[in-house]
Amino acid sequence: MKQEEIEHLLEEAKFYILNNRFEEAEKYLEKLLKEHPQNIEALFYMGLLNELLNRLTEAREYYEKVIELSPNHEGALEHLSRLQGK
Repeated sequence: MKQEEIEHLLEEAKFYILNNRFEEAEKYLEKLLKEHPQNIEALFYMGLLNELLNRLTEAREYYEKVIELSPNHEGALEHLSRLQGK
């Protein structure tokens, strides 16, 4: 998968998340993660998507994976911290 395709899939996923079309967003993120399972941005957005869908266990797992790969990822640290209180 070329970098342009990766960026396109991420942009589509973000668009669908912003428009509350979570099922479509999840399809784009799953496609990307199938080929690039350690793509930090895709993992973060999958965490966010799961958080929005109230799938908190899955959200935590995605955020933890982001932090494992990028320990200073502010978004993942912030969201994971917020989830710890739930």
